[in-house]
Amino acid sequence: MKLQARNYDCMNLGYAMKYNFRSIKPILVLVCSTWVLSACEVSNISPQTEPTHSVEAEGETHAYQQRMVNADDDTNNWLLHGRTLGEQRFSPLNAINEDTVSELDLAWHMDMPEPRGQEATPIVVDGMMYTTTAWSNVMAVNAVTGEKIWHFDPEVPRSTGVKSCCDAVNRGVAYMDGRVFVGTLDGRLIALDADSGEQVWSVVTVDQNKNYTITGAPRIANGKVYIGNGGAEYGVRGYVSAYDANNGEMLWRFYTVCLEGRVIQRVRSQSHLRPPRGMANGGSWGVAVLFGIRWLSTAT
Repeated sequence: MKLQARNYDCMNLGYAMKYNFRSIKPILVLVCSTWVLSACEVSNISPQTEPTHSVEAEGETHAYQQRMVNADDDTNNWLLHGRTLGEQRFSPLNAINEDTVSELDLAWHMDMPEPRGQEATPIVVDGMMYTTTAWSNVMAVNAVTGEKIWHFDPEVPRSTGVKSCCDAVNRGVAYMDGRVFVGTLDGRLIALDADSGEQVWSVVTVDQNKNYTITGAPRIANGKVYIGNGGAEYGVRGYVSAYDANNGEMLWRFYTVCLEGRVIQRVRSQSHLRPPRGMANGGSWGVAVLFGIRWLSTAT
């Protein structure tokens, strides 16, 4: 299964499409308002197959953790935001190529709730696709038939939009043990039941009186949910927080930017160094857990 992003000028469009080969396996394609995500093969799934994703089916957290570790060998699913823990976004599938691309046909399509920016990478788990739309809406769709299973609207106040640099976008969800996790534009982290879309818990992760936003997808590992935030261009201090996936309890918080003055005073005496620029963790960021160490990638 491969998701390949290509920039298209199709603003004010928002719909999902699934394509079928006439002669080979089903192909799933998600089309967003400004991006086309293509060539996602759901192999070994027949149109009669019903998705399964209950807590019982997935097993305990350690079992799903093992699935994530082995994600590179799992070509039937797209379990993580970047497909694997290394977030390389590379798929070994080769069903779509120069010889077969002309055989794609439209199988289904679905309108998005609002004609705004769509930037999510869908998560596909056992035949169910979970994705987000503008204003942090979450949708569960049968990846085979295109049937919408549920739609969750966190009712983000539209006034929050002024804090966001680049529209009310959201880059996707995380899945673990029968729950779907999403960060909302107004700074909440929400856990949803993957079967019903009902809210399990919700926590506010930022000072909502400041210019914080969340557009990035959460990351998951070892029973924890990791979330950052955006807003450095508007003067807020970035950090990453870890929450217990079961109950939403905050376990720790790491600031990626020192308090103003602490580092600046230290580097001013060294002419070859510049004061650090602001940094927050909203869009392109990641957490990898290797040998018990959390590896955080950010952009300055």
